[in-house]
Amino acid sequence: FFAFSSSMKRTTTPKTRKVKRCKLCHNAGHTSVDCPSAEAAAPETKVAKAITCFQWIPQGASLTRMLEDAPEEMPEDSYFTDTESEEEELKETDYLFVVGKFDEGRDSNSVGVIVYDDVATVQFPRRDVILSHPPLALSWLDFTTTPGIGKSFAAVGTLLPSVEVFNLDYKDDPLPVVTLGGAKSEKDYYSLENAKNNLKKGSHKDAVLSIDWNINQRNLLASGSADQTVKIWDLETAQCGLTLNRHECEVLRTKWHRTDKQLLLTAGLKDHTLALGNVSENDCLKWDVGGQVEEVQWHPHQSHLIVVGMTSGMVKTYDSRTTAKPLASFQAHDGECTCVALNPHIEGLMATGSNDQSITLWDIRGAPKKIVSQKPGVGDVFALAFHPNHPYLLGGGGSTLEELVWILGNELSETDFKLPKLR
Repeated sequence: FFAFSSSMKRTTTPKTRKVKRCKLCHNAGHTSVDCPSAEAAAPETKVAKAITCFQWIPQGASLTRMLEDAPEEMPEDSYFTDTESEEEELKETDYLFVVGKFDEGRDSNSVGVIVYDDVATVQFPRRDVILSHPPLALSWLDFTTTPGIGKSFAAVGTLLPSVEVFNLDYKDDPLPVVTLGGAKSEKDYYSLENAKNNLKKGSHKDAVLSIDWNINQRNLLASGSADQTVKIWDLETAQCGLTLNRHECEVLRTKWHRTDKQLLLTAGLKDHTLALGNVSENDCLKWDVGGQVEEVQWHPHQSHLIVVGMTSGMVKTYDSRTTAKPLASFQAHDGECTCVALNPHIEGLMATGSNDQSITLWDIRGAPKKIVSQKPGVGDVFALAFHPNHPYLLGGGGSTLEELVWILGNELSETDFKLPKLR
């Protein structure tokens, strides 16, 4: 079962409808063949658009009702108004996720919060933040040094040499609550050229390609950049505490270990290298993975294992305790393996996505075995994530700009994959 987003709000008798739109102007009512703007568009023009980032927000990690006013030092309840509708109040069966999108044709860049209603099986928007540049990286976090301003935030990386942290519990606040690095002068902040020539101390010098919040040391955030560095930020001071130089190319991925608060995994864009080490030390282990990396993930049930998705379509598994060859390697897709997700509840259940427009579920408890593969209609798949609290929710998105929620229960029950008893 697939659920897609729409502009509808919650209703008691929901209906979902997929609207076909023109590929040239993205409007409904006609096709690209008879589009009024077809003559003006070059025949080979392809509009660049995608969901680039997707992350579930843990249950209970957002305020039940969104805040209306500008932040002040007063209790949370003082922000609630009597004008909020029942539609805007979260229910126990609502699951929230945050997505980053860009649409070059519409010159539109944004980060938004979407609510998935598990009972009505509909989705509707809750929060939308307009960005100056396309979102390249995103990490949800609940850390703040200011009480009473909400408890759900998103750190966002773009083409700018900075990380912007937005409050997801405020309805209409367009500005970041804190900015890590970037231009010294406010007038230069959103100019790519000017920002890079007048930077704050400790700032990145180029686009931010990856971000990861340290859930075990909650004031720390790691970011990887096209400037070939990794920055460790202290959220309490909004300052860069460490700069790591592990790669001789753009740093595509940064992933904190699930239990060791000092251990950080990074991947270069072009050097075919993974690097792993304690951020307080200069030395690190390195692996030559034999090709370009698309995604890296820590195994949620075997904390020493690293799973890598490759541009070649391969998926490889490495033991972080040794720099030996991969423990496992298999061809997951004919196209690029753009994203990898491992289920935190069901051991051995992995999902991979590709620019071949498919999502495949795998059993990796032994030799990797394909469970089921689907083309859900989101175009090239660029983001996937399992829900941290719900074992059967898989979310993601791709080049059609439609958010996807895949409810896995039926698909798994109809295969040979034996579901374990959940804790």
